[in-house]
Amino acid sequence: MGVFMVSLSGMGVGMFVLMMVGMNMIVIMGVRVGQLPMLVEMLMLMVVRMFVIV
Repeated sequence: MGVFMVSLSGMGVGMFVLMMVGMNMIVIMGVRVGQLPMLVEMLMLMVVRMFVIV
């Protein structure tokens, strides 16, 4: 049971890291494409949602 809990928390950390990397990728792609305002708005919404969940 303890091992399952540890793996579960590790999965959560992995998801968080994946989200952060994904957000960075979205920003970089947005800068290249030139649609920064819309992407920044989306990013802010994502951050707000993350804080609401936490």
